[in-house]
This record gives sequence, C-alpha cells and structure tokens, in this order.
Amino acid sequence: MPLPSLGKIKPLGLVQGGYPLAVDFGVGALKVLQIAPGAKDSDPPTLVAAATIDTPDELAGDHAKRLEFQTEELHKLIKCGGFTTRRAVCSIPAAQTFCKHMQVQRDPSVALQELVKAAVSSQLACHPDALVYRQIEVEMEAAGGGSGKAEVICLAASRDLIGKLMGGLRSCRLEPVGIHPECLATLHAFDYITRRAQDDQLVSLYLDVGSLTTKVIIAHGRKLVFSKTIHLAGRHFDQAAAKQLRCDLRAARSQRMLATSLVPVSKPAPTPAHAQSDNGGGG
Repeated sequence: MPLPSLGKIKPLGLVQGGYPLAVDFGVGALKVLQIAPGAKDSDPPTLVAAATIDTPDELAGDHAKRLEFQTEELHKLIKCGGFTTRRAVCSIPAAQTFCKHMQVQRDPSVALQELVKAAVSSQLACHPDALVYRQIEVEMEAAGGGSGKAEVICLAASRDLIGKLMGGLRSCRLEPVGIHPECLATLHAFDYITRRAQDDQLVSLYLDVGSLTTKVIIAHGRKLVFSKTIHLAGRHFDQAAAKQLRCDLRAARSQRMLATSLVPVSKPAPTPAHAQSDNGGGG
C-alpha cells in the first residue's frame, strides 16, 4: 500500500476530537505533541500538550531495541501528558527511510507509481513487496529540464517497520490516522505560513539537524522540490566533542546544548574615558 498522502487526509479541525497527536519516534527522543488550530488561518497553531523522553545512549544506534523501548514508554507519556484525543499520526524515522531523487523514463502504459516501485526495489536489491512507497513528482522547470523522463523524489520504508510503528500506536490504544515521511511532516508544519496562492513562488530551505541524520528540504511554497538525508548530525558532533574534551557522550551533549554560540563573539573594546569626555561637547 502507498504511504498516506498529506493531501488526502481530511482537515483535522473538522473531525470530532480536533487535531490528532503527533508522535515522533526519534533517535534522540520519543516526542508526543498535540496542537490546536490558531484563531485565524494566518495564526500559528497553539500548544495543547507535549511530552518527551530521551533515548538511552546505548539504544540510540539500535533501531529495533529503541523502538521497543519507545513503544513501552509511549504508554506512560499518553497517560500523564494531558492529551485530549486518542487519534494519532506519526513520522517515519529519516534514518530508516530511503530518500532519493531519480529520473524515471515515462511509459504511457505503466503508472508512474509502478515505475518508481520497480526502480527503488532494484536500487535496494529487495523484493518490491518488502517496501512501502511514496513518490513526489517534481515539475521539470524546478528540476532543471529533461526529455521524456519524470523527475521524482522517491521515498520508501520497510513494510515491517511501518507495521511496527502502527502496532506501537495501537498497543497504546491510539487510533492511527496517518503516517508520513519526515520531510513531508516538516513541510506540512509550515502550511499556515505558505497558505497564500502567491507563496508558490516562495523558495524556502528547511534544515533539521537531528540526532543521527540532518534533513535538507527545499520547497516552492508547499511543493516539495528537493529532499536529502545526510547521515551526519548531533550524535556525531557529540562523539567528536567527547573525544576532544575526554568525557562521555552525555557530558559532551550537555556542553553542546549549553553553548550559546559555536564561534565566540568578540566584545568591542571599551571607549577610553577621555574620549567620552571629548565627544560629550560642552564648554
């Protein structure tokens, strides 16, 4: 089955129970958020409730054990977080999502989705049915031209992973109503800013530095035109800092999070007292 489309989900404000919970099974932490729409279309959403729990360092690099831990902790967050709905959406961790720009030769007799499915499964050397797919076709003007080919942002994730995420939500008595790749979830969060028709001409760069990956997204208004996942992020910075400072990862992370500036800003030299009196006029 294809990944649910953001555009096909019924506007959440019109559904009984309001906005659903947003669940992020992130590498660094499990995060749960509930928001409500702003008073006006141009107003940002308002916070209803939020809760988070950090991932133990020893589980950060083990996706299976981390998800098991987070599913167990999700029960506690839901119970004590003050949330007002059982409906939930979640994102697919970027570190476990295939994301690549590909050019696919068009074939009028074959649906683009099937062409993408064949191309991605061949790229990953796995059976097509082992993955769940989503594709975003990029307009050729934005992609830089082409002839007879479709420029496509291909997204895929293990079907087994999708099943575990959905099962984790259901085990907490939540009703799953959507699951999205991180790049689309990030872009959708700014819909209230890029809501106007003229915003289609607005080019925006979104940069998300996570724990294991950094996500780079470029959009024209609400249209995704570029997405890339870089496997270099906060945890790698912590490891470098820990080596330099000769401390453990937790201490290195604390130092990094407390730093107000990566590059110290030099303070201007104080003005000599005689210069102040000279500039003060008088006499």
